[in-house]
Amino acid sequence: MSPRFRSFYLIPLLAIMVAACSDSVTPPSGRAPMAFRIPLQFSLQEAADQAMPGDSVVFEVSFDIGSDEIVFDRNQTPIILMLPQGGKVGDARVGGDVMNPPRIVFENPRGTTVVGIVFDGTEVEVRGSGNLDLYDCGFKNASTQLLVQGSEGSLDVFVEECLFRTAGLFSIDVQGTARVTSVNNTLHNAGDCGIRLNDTATAEIRFCIISDYANFGIACLGSGGLIAGGSGCNDIHDSRTDTGSEPYSGCEPGEFDFHLSPQYCDAPGDNFRLLDTSPCAPLNSGSNCGDEKRIGARDPGCQPDTKF
Repeated sequence: MSPRFRSFYLIPLLAIMVAACSDSVTPPSGRAPMAFRIPLQFSLQEAADQAMPGDSVVFEVSFDIGSDEIVFDRNQTPIILMLPQGGKVGDARVGGDVMNPPRIVFENPRGTTVVGIVFDGTEVEVRGSGNLDLYDCGFKNASTQLLVQGSEGSLDVFVEECLFRTAGLFSIDVQGTARVTSVNNTLHNAGDCGIRLNDTATAEIRFCIISDYANFGIACLGSGGLIAGGSGCNDIHDSRTDTGSEPYSGCEPGEFDFHLSPQYCDAPGDNFRLLDTSPCAPLNSGSNCGDEKRIGARDPGCQPDTKF
C-alpha cells in the first residue's frame, strides 16, 4: 500500500478528517466539520446539497442512486469521500441504472480525496480546475468510467491502486487541459481504449496493467499526450487475437513498457490478483522497473479479491 494513503487505514475517523481537512478549513457557517453518513443518515444528494469545506462523506453500505447526476462543487471542497473506520474496500458500492447510468461530478475540486469506493454502473466525472486524488477505488460497467475534463486553468487528478473493469468505451478519458497521473492501476476490458488523451490533455502512466482493450491500450489524439520521462513500466496486452488492437495510437511507448499476459488469478471471476509467475509480480518485473516493484493494482496470491 502506498505511503501516500496508508494513514487512511491506520488512524481513527476523527484523525482522518483532521488530516484530510486541516484546522484552517472552517465551514462558512462556522459550524464544526461533520461526517455525512451515507445512506443511513443522508442520501448522497443531501450530502452534495449540504456538505461544506472540511466535511467528510462516509459510505457505510452499498446503495443505488438510480440515474441522477450528483455534483460536488468548488464551494464544498476540500472534502473527503471515504469508507468508515475499519471498512473494507468493496463494502460500499455506488450503483445505478445501467441503461441510464448516474454520474457523480466533482466540479473545480480543491484537495478532494476519494478512498475505497466501488462505482458500479456509475460514471465519475472531474471537471474544471483544481486537484483530486482517487485511491483504491473500483470502477465497472459504465461507458466512460472516469472522465477528466480540464478547463480554465490546471486540473490534476492522481489515480493509484484502482481497478477498472468492463468499460463500454474508455476506462479513463482525459480532455481539455487536464493532467492525469496513473500509478499502479489495473484497467481491463475496455470497449475502445484503456486510456484516451484528447486536446492538450497529458498523462503520466506508470506501473499499470492495461489489458483486453478493443482498439488501443493508450490513445493520444490531441497535441498533449504522454509526458516524456514520466511514463513507463506498464504491461499493455490484449489477450484476444481477433480484435486487431494495438497497444498505442499516437503515443510514444513508455520506457520499459512490455506486452505480456499479466496472468490474473481469475479475471472472469473479477479476481485481478496475480499468479506468482506473472511478469507483473514484484519478483518478476525486472530491475529496469525497480527491484521488486509490483505492476498493476493487486499483489500476487490468489486469495479472494472482494473489490467487485
